[in-house]
Amino acid sequence: MKSKAGIWLLAVWFLAAGSAVIMAPGVSLGADDSKEVIADGVGAVTAGNQAKARDEAMRDAMRKAIEQAVGTLISSETIVENFQLLSDKIYTQTSGYVRTYKVVSEGAEGELYRIQIKAEVSLSQIKNDLAAIGLLLEAKHMPRMMVMIAEQNVGEVVLHYWWNPQAVSVDLGVAENALISEFQEKGFQFVDPEAVKKEIKVSKAFRAEDLTEQQVKTLGAQADADVVIFGKALAKLSGPVPGTAMKSVQANISLKAVDADTGRILATAQESASGVHIDEVTAGTNALKSASKKTAQTLMDKILKGWGKEVAGSAQVRLSIRGVKSYADLSGLFSLLRKEIRGVDAVHQRSISNDGVAEVDIEYRGDGQSLADELVNKTLPGFTMKITNVTTNRVEITLEKAEAR
Repeated sequence: MKSKAGIWLLAVWFLAAGSAVIMAPGVSLGADDSKEVIADGVGAVTAGNQAKARDEAMRDAMRKAIEQAVGTLISSETIVENFQLLSDKIYTQTSGYVRTYKVVSEGAEGELYRIQIKAEVSLSQIKNDLAAIGLLLEAKHMPRMMVMIAEQNVGEVVLHYWWNPQAVSVDLGVAENALISEFQEKGFQFVDPEAVKKEIKVSKAFRAEDLTEQQVKTLGAQADADVVIFGKALAKLSGPVPGTAMKSVQANISLKAVDADTGRILATAQESASGVHIDEVTAGTNALKSASKKTAQTLMDKILKGWGKEVAGSAQVRLSIRGVKSYADLSGLFSLLRKEIRGVDAVHQRSISNDGVAEVDIEYRGDGQSLADELVNKTLPGFTMKITNVTTNRVEITLEKAEAR
């Protein structure tokens, strides 16, 4: 059964689709933003009215063209699950999605009028705009986000950040709150900041304003987050506004979004904004809020664009294998992955550690959960294969030599 959150996201998506997908005539899109499809439509001829039947056939062909394009961006399971809502709210938006079309063939056949069109369907709205967010998040299994921003406002001498109990403040800063609010409005889910501060065990080495992707990955895993957004937000006094008692402050934010499973950078963003107020601290707060909103939109666009490509094509899934005694132990597994697992495009070995752990990156048309589902039904000669952990982008397995009979 679909969660209320999932239904709400779809409702937001459909509402946005109805108001945001209409594109101005003559808009130019790149090759990656459109898809050319052939679609057939049919209409019933009643009372000899072929003109009306042709209009029905054209609408039917347009709808089927959009169905094909949508099918390249989301899984068939998602389409089936949301068939009625898609039918009511998306497939009818022909004026917004079909860029151009030409009639390939048409004509009456008895009581039916048939038409075939070649249409260029825009994918940009589906992949990047608000109209796509609901299904993309759902297709990515509703990833949980976490934010870690070291912040310094006007008048403060050091950066403060919640993951350092010895810092000036352990509360979420202005930038973090503003960024979280922007993402939440679009349906993203975040781990509870208060709960995170209680659950994460931050060693002394991690109590720093500058963290590496691997350190962020470690902390994110403790909080059960899928994506961590981290970086810095600084507000500095620019000076008085000439002729007034107002103060001008400039805020600069630099952030990265990292996959907490693999440490892979999903997106980066740098933005700035100014704030003006009679009180310089308030001006700094306003500047930080404005810069955070701009940064949130930039990150969101980049993350969704990347996820759209992954959902439509191959994504990288990290396979962590324990119990590896030698490289020879991996050869059979690599062969199984390449020959017997549907959707595997490439297998890249990254490392084998002294404690018998191998890291492998798989270019896979799916995610970690679907890869695990495939692996659990396969037999690896000479070994037993136990799946120990699964996330959206990572699968952990243990190999054990099978007992001779």
